[in-house]
Amino acid sequence: MHFASQIIWTLGFALVVLSSPAWAATDLFVEDFTSSHANWANYNTSAPLTHVASGGPDLGAFASGPRPFLGLPAGGPTDVAVVFRARPETIWNSSGGAFVRDYSADGIGVVSAFVRHNVPDPLTFFVRVATGPGSPGHVYAAGVDVPPNVWTKISADVSPDSPQLLSSEGSSWNAVFPAARHLQIGVVTPLGYAGIATAYTFDVDQVTLSTPEPTAAALAAVGFVALACSTRRRNRGGGS
Repeated sequence: MHFASQIIWTLGFALVVLSSPAWAATDLFVEDFTSSHANWANYNTSAPLTHVASGGPDLGAFASGPRPFLGLPAGGPTDVAVVFRARPETIWNSSGGAFVRDYSADGIGVVSAFVRHNVPDPLTFFVRVATGPGSPGHVYAAGVDVPPNVWTKISADVSPDSPQLLSSEGSSWNAVFPAARHLQIGVVTPLGYAGIATAYTFDVDQVTLSTPEPTAAALAAVGFVALACSTRRRNRGGGS
């Protein structure tokens, strides 16, 4: 096989593999709050979120809740304030129990959502996954700073070796994710707000559990494997 043909074969092989279902990112569940607040709880579980019929990132429905910062510690990356809670208990059964699952067996590597807030400063959001209320969990920074009053997509890599991990709370990935039951979304507590009693408004929509997308590194790896196989076959066959 000539070198040019080798390259074409390699690229073709890589594209075929990466376009197969095993390599394509898949949304396993999306909570879009179409007709209700889906039994999601507010920051302190004193009430469900408010269902809003229109105005979401897709102009459709979304859920909303308050969050004051009064008295909370701020300044460190793990000083966090929960805003939204998908709870597993029967009295809540948030999203019909869709977040009670084995992330490992289901291949879930990404939790994403659209969020909006009216705090005057940009905020860093986080995602927390735990085995239940009061149990240790894993906290992940959710990618981007979110400016005020703008719907913004956040995304957390919740894989075992995630670079977005803020805190494991003393638990291992294998102790949490095969038995995940509690999902929380919140923000890193902003500096200067601990003395303010205002309950700011936070909105959420399209909370999504996904398998991870293939990365550039994965594409390169597939290409190298394909090239190695091609070279090995050529060497064995002795042909051109």
